[in-house]
Amino acid sequence: MPWRKMRFFDKSWVNGDLDDDEFEKRIEDYGSYIKSFRGELHTLERIFIDLNFSDAKIVSFAFIKSGARVKFYIGDLQNGYFELSVVFKNFHIDDSALGEIIASEVAFVEKKFYFSYMMSDLNECHFAFDEICSIKFKKISSKMYSGC
Repeated sequence: MPWRKMRFFDKSWVNGDLDDDEFEKRIEDYGSYIKSFRGELHTLERIFIDLNFSDAKIVSFAFIKSGARVKFYIGDLQNGYFELSVVFKNFHIDDSALGEIIASEVAFVEKKFYFSYMMSDLNECHFAFDEICSIKFKKISSKMYSGC
């Protein structure tokens, strides 16, 4: 599987090694990149791409016949905390590490999605999928989020 290294929010982004101009440029460039293929997406893929996964936690992977169900804990003090359950079709991952995401980005290449994310240990992880079959949000407590 041709994983793509993170192009926008890589280690230099996370470590703060960029000057202010480059920092802002990466945000703008990623927004332009997403906009370039947004019109080709179904509603569930648009919702997924619009989510902020900074400080989200990957709680579990459950592999099913047609793909996988991935559970995340997302949120913040201002908006509350949620369990996000996403079912991906034709899902592929090499390393199903669980833990906190500190940066993420989505690539869309030849009708395939690549979700790249950096874990708190600064390792890049990736998974690929063809489409999203369902997205469910369930409110959770801040204790549940922080206890994970």
